[in-house]
Formats: sequence, structure tokens, C-alpha cells
Amino acid sequence: GAVKDAYGVKRQGKREGKQEGIRLGLLEAVEFGLKLKLGKEGLELYPRITKMDDIDRLRSVKNLIETAADINAVKEILK
Repeated sequence: GAVKDAYGVKRQGKREGKQEGIRLGLLEAVEFGLKLKLGKEGLELYPRITKMDDIDRLRSVKNLIETAADINAVKEILK
């Protein structure tokens, strides 16, 4: 009953906390990559990216920034 439910809630909270930590780390990497690779124009995309919750999508954005030839490639993935 109640004890099992309490542990279930605790585990879910830990999992959600871990996911949020991963998300925040990815966002920092994306911000750094945008600034380094694309400058001020790249950083203008950052507010849109911070609204993303999907960790796999954030990883894709991070990886794309690394190989993107220009800002248009990054804009494409944000559509």
C-alpha cells in the first residue's frame, strides 16, 4: 500500500531529476556550441532550444552544431 507507493514516487522523482540534469547539461553544451561556432547569430536560436524537453532531440541539435556548415543547418532542425 502506502509504503510501496512512497517508494515508487521517490524513484520517479529521482529519474525525473536525473533526466532534468542531463537536459541542463545538454543545454549548456548547445549554448557553448552556438556561441563558439555561430557567434551572436547562433545564440539568438538558444531561447527556442531551451523549450525542448526531448533529450534525444537536444543531443541531435548538439551534434548538428558540431558539424553544421552554417546557421541554416541548425535552423532546419529546429523547424
